[in-house]
Order: sequence, then structure tokens, then C-alpha cells
Amino acid sequence: MKLKLFIVFILFTYLPVLGQNIKFEHYNENNGLSYNSVRHIVQDKNGFMWLGTFFGLNRFDGYQFKPYMSSELGKNKLYNDDITALELDEDSHDLWIGTRKGLTLYQMDTNVFSTFFNKKNDPNSLPEDEIRAVHVDRFKRVWIGTMSKGLSIFYPKEQRFSKINIKGFDYIKQIFEDKKGNIWVGSFGKGSVAKIILGAKGEILKITTYTLTIPNSNQKNPYINFIYEDVKSDIFVGTREGLYKLNKSKNTFENLYINDAILRNKLGPYFISIARAPDGKYWLGTLGGLLVCNQLEDVATGNFQRYFSKLTDENSLVGNIVNSLYFDKSGVLWVGTEDGLDKYNPYGNQFKINKDISLYNDNQKPNIRGFAKTYNGNVIVATRYNGLFVSKEKSFVPLYSSKNDIASIYSNDGKVFYCGLWSGKILVYNYLNNSSKLVDIGIKNSPIISFLISDDNSLVVGSFGEGAVILDSQTLEIKVPKGVLLPDFQISKIKKDRFNNLWFATETGVAKYNLKTKKVKVYLKGDNEKLGLPANYVSDILIDVNGDIWVATVKGIGIYDAKKDNFVPILEPKELHGKWITDLEMDNDGYLWLNINNNSIARYKRKSKKINIYYVDSGNRLDVFSSKGFYSLNNSTIYLGGKNGIIYFSTDNIKENQVSPPPIITEFKVQNEEVFPGVEINGQIPFTKDINTNKKIELNYNNRNFSVQFSAPSYTNERLNKFQYMLEGFDKNWITTNSDSRTIQYTNLNPGDYIFKIRAQNSDGVWSKTTAYSITILSPFWTNTKIFLLLVLILSVSSYYIRKEIKSRLKLRQALLLERVKRDSDERLSNEKLEFLQIFRMS
Repeated sequence: MKLKLFIVFILFTYLPVLGQNIKFEHYNENNGLSYNSVRHIVQDKNGFMWLGTFFGLNRFDGYQFKPYMSSELGKNKLYNDDITALELDEDSHDLWIGTRKGLTLYQMDTNVFSTFFNKKNDPNSLPEDEIRAVHVDRFKRVWIGTMSKGLSIFYPKEQRFSKINIKGFDYIKQIFEDKKGNIWVGSFGKGSVAKIILGAKGEILKITTYTLTIPNSNQKNPYINFIYEDVKSDIFVGTREGLYKLNKSKNTFENLYINDAILRNKLGPYFISIARAPDGKYWLGTLGGLLVCNQLEDVATGNFQRYFSKLTDENSLVGNIVNSLYFDKSGVLWVGTEDGLDKYNPYGNQFKINKDISLYNDNQKPNIRGFAKTYNGNVIVATRYNGLFVSKEKSFVPLYSSKNDIASIYSNDGKVFYCGLWSGKILVYNYLNNSSKLVDIGIKNSPIISFLISDDNSLVVGSFGEGAVILDSQTLEIKVPKGVLLPDFQISKIKKDRFNNLWFATETGVAKYNLKTKKVKVYLKGDNEKLGLPANYVSDILIDVNGDIWVATVKGIGIYDAKKDNFVPILEPKELHGKWITDLEMDNDGYLWLNINNNSIARYKRKSKKINIYYVDSGNRLDVFSSKGFYSLNNSTIYLGGKNGIIYFSTDNIKENQVSPPPIITEFKVQNEEVFPGVEINGQIPFTKDINTNKKIELNYNNRNFSVQFSAPSYTNERLNKFQYMLEGFDKNWITTNSDSRTIQYTNLNPGDYIFKIRAQNSDGVWSKTTAYSITILSPFWTNTKIFLLLVLILSVSSYYIRKEIKSRLKLRQALLLERVKRDSDERLSNEKLEFLQIFRMS
């Protein structure tokens, strides 16, 4: 058993040296990525991340993936889904996409895809459809490497391809431009590396070829993955047979050979990708994970850190085959692997985790119940079921095995430690002689979770349900028995001020007990939010160096106002208001550190009322016992009991992310239908260029119901980003929202000109510049003055002619009627005359 523990100890003290102490965040097909094999990564001017995979192109805004696939409807789409190269021309905002079937140009400003193919009998066409490399040079020409037809250049203005013949360079895998403007070409097979020197106008002046020899082998010219120039202007080549460096004096490439055979085999030695971090370090992607070094020559000496995939560590690299590396504008590293996309956030990784305790409890969760400091500067960790552990260099090892169920730990001198038990008893542990004894203080049904040495002879013990007991610190005999001091109170924390008052944090407010007068005063939640405790459920009390008394509650924090003899809630910043705060600690700069029960840690600056929130995934439980695992060592290092181990960080070295890029619109919908540049909807094209480029939208009256989805390309703890927006002309004030509510709907807007403004706050509280979009709602045609006058004129003319026609018809009818009457009269007169003549004749 001892041998087993020794081996485990050696392994876990060695692994941190290799670098397995940072966390990667994972994205895969379950998050919306089109395919897990991520080969290429770039970031555009708006901040979107673009990912080329084995099956589709993806745009990522920090919250969701938008795939571009050949299976989409219509002709304006990606032709082939297997992305073999990805090159961004930042000036024109064009994305060149190499695929296994054609070279595709995606003009992001207009959302237009154009694909170039090989055409038989056309020497100006693409020489071959299968692309392996793409590069846009300083003359805005596009260099293309193919699978078997070598190298060519595309001239965008002339829309023609021109082949560059280099003997033996048929399979072109890499094209790179150095600082001097020379083009480096990497091939596989007969040729290896070529350097093309260009003239002032881009003409080819000279081509030099190089052969790469493979150590301990007769073979040569290994498969090339990248060509790279470091900060010293040295040229390196990453291959499937190791990393090569150009020896300038000999003008030959030399292999930076790794002598450690085991490590060399673990790495491939495939050197697949490379990127330089903002701090100057180089990150290398291999077949066996990541290497990080100060200079690339360190690869040969083994002077590097290694990060690799570990099945037992969910925060390790998701896969060891690292295809692509990219540092974005805020310093976040994106890692493309065969098993998905990983993200390394240097700001989030300021919080380290140690899982040593699980090595000694059959890999179970450690169930940490508190921390305390020894007299010689070590840290003791109390666990519920596995006793005490102590820090030893960078590890934690067993100190004292106890079958007792520990609820808390406390020490005043670093020699004697008081462990409160769930049974109501106290385990007193002597660190000097590694011995212990049990003390029964009369608590039967409540755990002991708080202690305080109030003077040389008094130990105050608080239970969670049966009040407090005061013991003689030397004899541990009861001085003030149970039931006398705060009976039935559920006590979480005990502190003593300079006026000889004991302060108790309880589930029913804060109790102040004067040791001289024996009087008790209880402080409760106030009738209004400006006076009294934020809430009655209080889990922690802190008395700072100035004597100010702070409390942590389920509804925020408060501070004691001696003049008012009451607590005052801290209402600003708003991020604190209403939050469940379990613990309080203070660092050397006087900043308050808060343990928040949503897996977050916050730093509160009292003078500026500024807060920085950090997501640490500690696995806090939502109960009072969460507060026992938050401890400040020497006011500079805070230890936090997480669900999987000990989280710790240096308060002195916490870095703030000062990069807060302006927000962008990720989706614009009209009548619940997404609108793209140049796309017609309801007889109208709202915009012809990308909405984030042109920032102008025109909607007719029938399209005045629209929604806007936005994001901020700040990928450091993006779930903690905040947003403020307003539609000037409609909203009277700024509206604040978070990353979970990034879609705004506007309906039935009146015709007019509006400005949609939006700004973002990153996770460290830094606000971005405001982004503004002009939105015009056109009036309906009947409200236009010219159209209205024209309609009036048309109606007037029509009315005139209609009335004239009606009068004409009436006159005609009257004439016909008179004619008929006259005809009837004449006929009647004629008949009368005839009758008269007949009568006359008969007579």
C-alpha cells in the first residue's frame, strides 16, 4: 500500500511540471458545430470566429455556431464541405476557402459565394480542383497550392490563374509569407521547401529549394504541416518527422531532434500547428497534445510544458491531435482538434485546481469542509469522511485519518486545531505530536461549524441549531453552557470586534453579544432596502483592518453603520444586489472577495464600487455549509473547496481583461424570417451589404416588425458579459440585459428614422464602445405627400369626368323621355282626331 501511494505521489508531483494545470473549455457537435474535426481557424474584423472542418464551414459568435454547408437550398452556398484551407483577406473582408472540390471565395460583406474550378482547355483556370493551401500576399494576389498540380497564383482583377513551375513541387501543402515579403512553399514528395524572392512589383526574382533530411533514416522530404517565422526572424518547418530550423549560415534546415525516445514517440513526432501567445510564448500542436515554450529551439532540449488529453480530467485537452491554433484579439487560444474545438481562456485559468485528495479516497469527490493554516505556513484541509490533509510543496497528502464526520476546522495558533463534528462533539487535533481527542460539549443534535478564540482563556463554539457554548481554551471545560448563550440559534460564523462584542452570523439575522454586559442584540432585515440586513439568512461575517463589519447573506452583502447601529445593504454595483453570497475574505489591497453560490468568485472594490466576477465552476451547494470551504492564506491566496478538488488562486496576481470589443449583430429577422444582404423580403431588399459593415437598414411599412440578435466578440467568460441597448426614437432609456437574453423584438413601429445602439461589458466590467445602426421605417404609400396629392388629383379628375358623364347621361335620358312624351302626345292626339272623324262621318 505504501509503495502504491508513493508511486501515485511521484506521478502527481511530476505531472504539474508537465503543465497539466490549466483548463480547456470544449465545443463539439452537441453544441452545434457541424463536425468535430476542426482543421482551420481565423477571426474576422467583426470578431466572429470562422472554423473550417472536415464537414462544413462554421461561424461562431461565442454562444452559437452557424454552419455553412453545401446542402443548403439555392445556388449561393459552399460547393464542397471538406475544408482544406482557410485564408482571410482582412482588407477586403473576403474569406478564401480551399476544398477538395474547388476554390471558394466568400465575400462576407455581401454574403456571396463564388467557386472556381478547373476547366479543360482553359490555361487561365484553376489547375486542379483539390486545394491544399491558400495565401493572400501583400499585392492582394492569391497563392494556391494543389494536390498534384503544384503552385499557382490567382489575379483577382483579371480573374485568371497563372501556374508557377517549381521542379518536384507537385503536392503543395503550405504557403507562407515572411516579414520581408518572401514566399515560402512547403511540398511533399519529390520537393520539400522552396523560397521565392519577389521584386518590388511582385515579380519572381529567384527561387531556392531545400531538402529536409530525416534523422536516422535514408528517407527525406517529410510531410510538411506549417512554415513559420519566429520573433527573431528564424524560419521553422513543422513536419511529420519533427521540427526543423533554417541554419542561416549553412542555408540548410536542421532537425530539432528530441532525444527522449518515449516523449518523441508520444508527440509523433508530428508538428502540426503553431501560434505565438500575447505573452511571447510559442504554442505547438502535435500528435500528442500541446507544447508551450519560450523559444522554439527549446523543443530539442525538452524545456517546455506539455498539455494533453487525460480521460480522468474533464478540463484537459479534448483530443491530442492538434490541427490548428489561433489566438484571438483578446488573447484567448482556440485549439482545433480531431475531437472538437477547445478554448483556453488565460483569464479564467488564473484559478488552479488540485485533485490530490481523490487519490486517497478511491477517486471519489473529496467533500471538503474547511481550511486552516499551520504555524509553519502549510495549509490543512478538512474533509467529511477522509480526515485531514496537509499541503506539501504543490501537493496535498494525508495528515490524520479520522473516522469522525468532520463539519468544520479552526485554529488560532496553527498548532492546535478544532474540528467540529456533525455529531455535536469536537475533535481536538494536535499538529505537533499528531494526536487527537474527542470533547463532548453537550450539543446533541446539531453540527459544530464555527469557532473563535475570543481571549487567552476562552473558546467560543457555535452550533447550527443549539446556540453557542464558551469553553476554557486550556482545559476545554464549559464556562457558559448550552442554552444560556443564543439558545436554538443556527450559528454559521463568529467574530469579535475591538469593543469586546461577539458577532454571530445566523440563519435568523446577526446577533451581537457583549462579553461584559452579557446583553444580546439581534439585527434583522429592514423594512426598506436602504437600512437593515439584506436578508435574515446570514452565512458569514468579516471584520476588516479598519474595524468595519461586513455580512454575507442570501440577498447580497451589507456593512455595519455604527452611527445608525444597524446594517446598510450594499446596493451598488447592481451585479451584487440580490446575489447569494456565502463567504467573505479580504486581500492585501483591501479588496473584498466574495464566494457566490453560482460557481462564481467576485472581487469588490469599495471605493470605486466596481466588481469583477470570475466563473470558477466550484460546484457550490446552495446551503449554509457551502461557506466553510473559502479561506484566505496570508491575505494573498484564497483556497476554495470545489466539488472535484481544491481551487486556489493568488489575489495579488489576478489579471483583468481590458479588451472589450464593440458588440455585433448576429442575426436580423423581419417577420420572423432571417434577412441576408441582397435578399428580398415582402418585395423589398432591406440591405445590400453585411449589417455589421454598412450599419444601415431600410424597412418598408409592411416589414416594420423585426428582431435583432446580438453578441460581443469577447470570449473570456462570455457567459458573464452584460449588454445595454436602446432604440433611439422609441426607447427612452438604456435597457440592461445579460448573455442569456440577446434577442430584441420590435413591432408596429411608426414610420421614421431610428438608431439602434448597443454596448457590451466584458466579464471584468470593462465597457466597450457603442455600436450604432441606422434603421429607417418607410411610410406607407398613402401617407406620402406627393403620392397623396397625385391621388387627390386623380380622384378629382375622375370625379369630374364621372359627374360630367352622369350629367350627360341624365340629359340624354331627359331628352329621350321628352321625345317619348312628345311621341305619346302626338300619337294620342292623332288617335283623338281619328276618332272624331269617324264620329263625324257616322253622324
